Amino acid sequence: MMKRKPLSTFNLDSYLFVAFKRIWTWAPVRKQALSNAFIKSGPIIGHKCASCGIIFPLLNVGKRKKKQVHVDHISPVVDPKTGFIGWDIYLSRLFTQIENLQVLCVACHKIKTKKENELRYAFSTGNTSEASRKKISVAHKGHTRLVGIPKTIQHKLAMSLERKGKPQTQARINALTLVHLKQKVPVTAYTLNGEEIETFSSITDAGLKLNIHPTNISRVCLGQRKAAGNLYFNYTNENERRRDGRI
Repeated sequence: MMKRKPLSTFNLDSYLFVAFKRIWTWAPVRKQALSNAFIKSGPIIGHKCASCGIIFPLLNVGKRKKKQVHVDHISPVVDPKTGFIGWDIYLSRLFTQIENLQVLCVACHKIKTKKENELRYAFSTGNTSEASRKKISVAHKGHTRLVGIPKTIQHKLAMSLERKGKPQTQARINALTLVHLKQKVPVTAYTLNGEEIETFSSITDAGLKLNIHPTNISRVCLGQRKAAGNLYFNYTNENERRRDGRI
């Protein structure tokens, strides 16, 4: 039987932060911001990022649609210069007006959050000059492990080598990148009647273009599902089908 923690260890403020953020997800002004960023033009259906301008489609995850964007406060809820002052100011800035809201993709939102955190650290330590903020950004790159930067294959491989304690030479990363790229397996989409629709360079590419979760496409290719998004998928390469026992 689990022992309950003593009441003295509970931090009321941390619970209130979580509770208010959950209430914020139901706020009408947040839903209005998502509605304003929703684009439906022909086959393109999704939310447009206010920073990069890319439209991110909804993903089919089970029986629900998953958004690939975040609703961001243009002026941060907690001011980097002053920090948390009180609940009255926090709530007034959290439940703000529609003009102070924007819809950002995951990558752009991480970049903006990283800059705000650097400013908070700079003002909390007294290093508010531009040169100091740049030094802080460079010094924290290794600690944050490239948080806030869209992770390319090279970034992911460098992080993997760092965790394994192996040297992160550029030649090693380039060699592993080529191996990773060779692992991409093309797939072909068919209608349920067997008519070929299109061939994609990988399962991920097919998922992004057809707005179908890549896991479901993979399961169809492996014979674990009959269809995904009312489409049938199979490996384009005959050797891949033979390896998985499909032929």
